[in-house]
Amino acid sequence: MPSPRSIRPLLLLILPVCSISYAEMMPEDSFPALGEILLHLDESSPAIAAEAMRIEESQASYEAAASASMPRVSSYARIQGQYETRFNSEADNINSFDVGPYASINASLPIYRWGEIQARKDQALGRKESATAWTERRKTDLRQNIRRFYIEYQLALQAATIASEGISYAKNKEEGMRAMLESGNTSRRSVYEAQIYAQERMEELTDCESRSVYYLDLLREASGRPQLEIPLEAIPMIEPLEEEQLAALQQAAANQDSEETLAIEGELATESAYNKELGTRNKPKIDAVLSSNLDYVDEYRSGGDYENVPRINSWIGLQANWQIYDGGGIRAEQRASMARVRRLEARIAEARLRHLREASSAAREARLNASRIETRTARLAMLEESIRLMEAQLASGSTPANDLFQRKLDLERTRVDLLRACAYYTLYIAELREMATPFSSQ
Repeated sequence: MPSPRSIRPLLLLILPVCSISYAEMMPEDSFPALGEILLHLDESSPAIAAEAMRIEESQASYEAAASASMPRVSSYARIQGQYETRFNSEADNINSFDVGPYASINASLPIYRWGEIQARKDQALGRKESATAWTERRKTDLRQNIRRFYIEYQLALQAATIASEGISYAKNKEEGMRAMLESGNTSRRSVYEAQIYAQERMEELTDCESRSVYYLDLLREASGRPQLEIPLEAIPMIEPLEEEQLAALQQAAANQDSEETLAIEGELATESAYNKELGTRNKPKIDAVLSSNLDYVDEYRSGGDYENVPRINSWIGLQANWQIYDGGGIRAEQRASMARVRRLEARIAEARLRHLREASSAAREARLNASRIETRTARLAMLEESIRLMEAQLASGSTPANDLFQRKLDLERTRVDLLRACAYYTLYIAELREMATPFSSQ
């Protein structure tokens, strides 16, 4: 049996839609339309836009938490009417009605909060880190889905092209067999076999066209581009990585923390900071305070008269607020928070195990498809040679038409299977490369 590498020039004749490529490349490097979709994905995808708002929300929460250490200034003013009635008074005017303004301005500055403000900032920072990691995970999943939808769409188009070629082949053979039937060199069964083969290929063509529409709709939804149109592109032949290269890539992917792990670690940091903030709630909070008030009061004058005059009252000092007993609510919240901490720690361990399994699975599927590329490449060459011999024997009547068409069907299915193995190999290599890429540089 010839080796797969020795018959690759023959494959270029059998599969004119393919070209040589290397597995180091990502799928978007081989498909320009896919690269263009991924390049503008951040701008076109509603899913990514929604995830980006989670980061914006968490950033605003952090700024709000940080503002707690800044001075607070408040003021208010009112116009008030005051009616006064005195009983058993020796004053001549025992009833009075005064109208005047009242205004106040107050300022406070946190002095010592037992780490409460920093704990709230740490909570907000943990939420931001978690939102950023979850957003990146969503982007990674979306990129992988788009790659898969795109590959499936191109596979459907390629399979439709191969089915169309089979229909043309069947029609040509049917014409030849009718001529042979008229000359008495074959039976009517051979004509029927050609028609049956053509009908089967027509059903496959219809199925492929339906699949292409389905995957195009998925691409439009995932990319956020409802008018997206994609041309038929060649699926490149793949030169699989050497086993040492694939093993190194798998190890790099396994060693790298996944976005899911980093996102849960952000949630853990948030919960730990919340637990710390709970510990400050039953301790005294000390603030510097300043207040100034303006109002009007009646001032006694000689002769027994009163005059309404403005008064400004200002003070500055330190103020302590201390919740001495809360009925055990804080302690209960702390126990609940520690339970959530332990649960998040378990989720991190689970996520790391899942990440290892996903890296192993992607590498295993890559190896499987590399094996399929090798076996299907060899099978394709043998089928082509077998068909060539059977066509020559058909003319002499030594080979039934059914055998020829069955072999032709095997050839077409093997062509599609080889294209699928090449495409799937690139998908799993791309998945490993995404997993091996550090989060900060994605």
